[in-house]
Amino acid sequence: MSKRIRGAVLTAVAGVFLTACTTTAEPDAAAPLVSRPPAASSSKPAAESPAPSPAAPRGAAELVMGETGRWDDTESDGAGGDPVVHTTFEVTAEDARYVSAAEAGAPSPPKRGQYVILTLTIKNVGPKAAGFTSAGVIKWENEGTPARGASTSHSVGGPDLDTTYAPGQSVTGKLLLDVGGTGGLVSYYDGAATAFTISLPRP
Repeated sequence: MSKRIRGAVLTAVAGVFLTACTTTAEPDAAAPLVSRPPAASSSKPAAESPAPSPAAPRGAAELVMGETGRWDDTESDGAGGDPVVHTTFEVTAEDARYVSAAEAGAPSPPKRGQYVILTLTIKNVGPKAAGFTSAGVIKWENEGTPARGASTSHSVGGPDLDTTYAPGQSVTGKLLLDVGGTGGLVSYYDGAATAFTISLPRP
């Protein structure tokens, strides 16, 4: 083979080799795409919201305006034993307004020092009918004054809270109380135990 022919052959072979090396291989169109599962999340699931707190148990907490509490209405078991729960009441402290004797329509000035109109919602949330009465069982106290009676017999109008409540029934009404001053605590007693206590606001 002549040198000229041999050079041509070598040049052709080198060209084919360079073309094969520089050509990018195309993916097989028929090959399926690989689907990878999503990466596992490292974040923890959100914590569940806590259940709402139950209403204040009997004698365990004092309420402020707008809050609701519960107490058990008890009665004797008839055998001289411990009282048994008859039904359950719910009370909401709606409003407290300090008034003069004239504003309250009272026949005389307050004996303790200050009249306050306390608006409550009473509801029977238990299984049996029961009565609520405020006469003689509400007391007022503050840091410097021991508990003393605050009930009055004067009505300021509107629905009467002192009535019998069937299960599910409720009444929103007003009580005129004679207290020693602004602020302090008003407590309702069911027998010897405190059923609920309300913190009166200061003007």
